[in-house]
Amino acid sequence: MQFQKYYESVIKVLNGVVEERASRPRILVCAPSNGAVMNVLQRVMQKGFCQTDGNRYCPAIIHVGTNTGQQSEFSEFSVETRANNLLNMRKEEWMHWLSHQYHTVKVLEADLRAQLAIFDQIIQNSDNDSGYLYGKLLTMYEHRDRAVADLARLEHLRPYHEGKCVGEYDLSTLRSALEASFVDEAEIVFTTLASSGKQCLMKISHGFETLIVDEAAQATESCLLLPLIHGVKHCVLVGDPQQLPSTVLSQTAIRSSYDRSLFERLVQIGIQPFLLTVQYRMRPEIREFPSAFFYENKLSDANCTLLTSVIDYEALLHGHDITFMPYLIFDTSAGVERRSALGSIKNEFEAQLCVKLISILSAGIQHIGTAMPTLTVITPYSFQCERVRELVKCLKQTCFDIKVSTIDGFQGRESDIIIFSCVRSAQSGMGFMNDARRLNVALTRAKSTLWILCSSNARYDDLWASLFDDAKKRDAVVPSAKVQKLVESFALM
Repeated sequence: MQFQKYYESVIKVLNGVVEERASRPRILVCAPSNGAVMNVLQRVMQKGFCQTDGNRYCPAIIHVGTNTGQQSEFSEFSVETRANNLLNMRKEEWMHWLSHQYHTVKVLEADLRAQLAIFDQIIQNSDNDSGYLYGKLLTMYEHRDRAVADLARLEHLRPYHEGKCVGEYDLSTLRSALEASFVDEAEIVFTTLASSGKQCLMKISHGFETLIVDEAAQATESCLLLPLIHGVKHCVLVGDPQQLPSTVLSQTAIRSSYDRSLFERLVQIGIQPFLLTVQYRMRPEIREFPSAFFYENKLSDANCTLLTSVIDYEALLHGHDITFMPYLIFDTSAGVERRSALGSIKNEFEAQLCVKLISILSAGIQHIGTAMPTLTVITPYSFQCERVRELVKCLKQTCFDIKVSTIDGFQGRESDIIIFSCVRSAQSGMGFMNDARRLNVALTRAKSTLWILCSSNARYDDLWASLFDDAKKRDAVVPSAKVQKLVESFALM
């Protein structure tokens, strides 16, 4: 809609109604964590947007923040990487591109003037497709503007290459100006809430029309205030109050509601949120329990969730007396938890079972598309993460892109296959896994397969009893005896 307004303003300029076009619509996309930001960036990068005429539109995007350049697939969108590429340019190379860009701008300006000169004559002919002409001129305007922006950046480098930029302050100022110019040119800017106050965002010539905050229920109010300083006219908060809130360690701060998000405050004062009831991630078997327990059975499945799984479950039956399915709970009552000196917990039985299940899953992999399927082991405890990583490193071969993460660290992300190691033997309680919101996060990360490793002793807790009872009704619980047999056959492959 904003782009349509921009398009209409260009038409008014061409028709002589106004003298100056409106600024191109700009959107600031934020999230509490860099992982959540990159998740949204990846989707925009891969899919773009669909225009009203059905054509695919890929907007100019930029990422402001740390670590982008370390991920090769995102490096071209990193504002830091782009600025570094310019600063690392040799003087001869800079002079060549400066001359080339002056010529490019001159040619584009001449072409645009020539097209505008004959525009009135063409538009008066009713037989012509005016939409095509407007679109062509809009494209020419954009190419010219982009070329001028590139030229301005090269001119910014003149003092640097002429030896007039000598101190660290001058270099820092130059870098900041280059980064701000890239941000100014982008239609969509991605950054974390904390990075939304960076200098390159404060130096832009025009602000943002809209702010979109993903995982908004996971951010404190004070964090979310920072991007609002850019004078946005519209703010869209996207989040799930049924999942984890922000991490606040101080009990005094929690008693003062410091951990409350702006999303929650607005709901508490009576603003009714829009519930997005169609889910696009989980297979129906995985969606069933979270929908019933957390969302009053209001979730429905998009057609894409019914597509063929990345696993051929029938192929997993060979040599095993377990009926493998997309959704299973493995009863790990035989496991024993151990506590580290720092207070974290691990469960060796479950760690070995994780790796055994990875090797079993490898036998049923179905290569759909070119990307390697993702498999993530999630667990509440960092000590368990360390042990699983050690065992995974010993696997000689695997068909998966394997990651190991804490539940809190994986909020806002997804994986084709999730193996959820609960760790606790439940003899001393389920610890902070008694938090329904943390369990909800763990149960809603998987797209194709969710296998839960948990002791049936957890049924003494009402929350976990509901999970086990639901799985038992669906014949989705692997009994302890069969699980022990699996672990006894454990061997790194």
